[in-house]
Amino acid sequence: MKEFFDVEKLNSLSDIKFIAGEYDVKPAKILSKVAPMGKVAFISFFDTHEKYLKTLISSVLSENIKVISLIMPEPVKYSVEYAAHSFNLPDDVRAVMVIDRSLYEIASYYANVKDIPLIYVPESACVSDTFEKTFYLKNGDRYDKVEGAKTVYVVIDEKIVKKDVEKGYAFNMARLTTLIDYRVVKTSDEKLDEAYYSMLKGVTETYNILSEEPELRPLFILYNGLTIALSDRADGFSFINSSSERVAARLNYGDSEKKINAELFFSLKLLAIYSAAFGIKKEREVFPEYLSRAEKVKLYLNIGQNVADTDLLKNIKATKKDLKKAVRAMNALEGEAQELFSHERTVKSTFYALGGKASTVDTKAIKYAGDTFFGVNVMSFLRNLGVTDA
Repeated sequence: MKEFFDVEKLNSLSDIKFIAGEYDVKPAKILSKVAPMGKVAFISFFDTHEKYLKTLISSVLSENIKVISLIMPEPVKYSVEYAAHSFNLPDDVRAVMVIDRSLYEIASYYANVKDIPLIYVPESACVSDTFEKTFYLKNGDRYDKVEGAKTVYVVIDEKIVKKDVEKGYAFNMARLTTLIDYRVVKTSDEKLDEAYYSMLKGVTETYNILSEEPELRPLFILYNGLTIALSDRADGFSFINSSSERVAARLNYGDSEKKINAELFFSLKLLAIYSAAFGIKKEREVFPEYLSRAEKVKLYLNIGQNVADTDLLKNIKATKKDLKKAVRAMNALEGEAQELFSHERTVKSTFYALGGKASTVDTKAIKYAGDTFFGVNVMSFLRNLGVTDA
């Protein structure tokens, strides 16, 4: 690995096991230990199946391991119905391997249900939709919160990490808003501060990506994206999934790949809002219509009638008790929000230089980002303060 690709550091950040080496050697060695003479499921899209299956079969032949390939339909859908395809695999599969980034959560969900290890070999420089301990799958007219794989191995082969450089940059830099949201919503302790500053380091180093040689950029972005994602896995820290820009992009673009780049543009728009709205000085008296807000976001998400009475309504109301604390935090962060927003032009120009394209930002998605069951964020507080109409 290059000097900046510190696998030992990644291993120190979480319970995920990172291994540097060739994709056609290391997975076989892992499988010989976790599934000796057993079956491994290879979950992939058709193109990945065609590109890697023969090599994978050849690499595990000497270990008497059988590869069972499952080709998933495209595009991926983050739903229980879509994930059910994986349960067509034999019951005696003892490990699962995935290369396609957008199939990571599906494979992780399957691995958790079957209680087997997951091996991920990234081609993509982007870590969006990977490494969260919990995530949401659509289940009919509701969302189910599900757990990811308990045991995860990540084999990093620098020769194959080539794809999604602009998406990786968008994911990493969208965390500018996550860092603000975290400091408004969460209380601080020593362990959480360590996770926060690790995430901040990943964002800061991504900012200067154009100073790196073009051939190193995918690895550089992947490493910093991993640093960010693993920081978010730290016990008590997990916050990316509920942050304002992530939720707004999901509301606007659903689970399509477009939501990854969109997170960056929502993040920059939210920083503009934070810059203008922070400095509130004191809590204002407002009378938010909780049921009305729950109904509106329910329609936006196309979820069932009873949700407004349970998790959704509970989350919308949850900000009231912490409003004074949040106002103090927002006042303290006014200057920082303005300073971060001042980098908007550089962040956008870098994204375009990497081949990215602009995303449309829906103002309704921004407003409703504070009213979902995905979690509490800055927009939740701004809604209760009357900064956006309720």
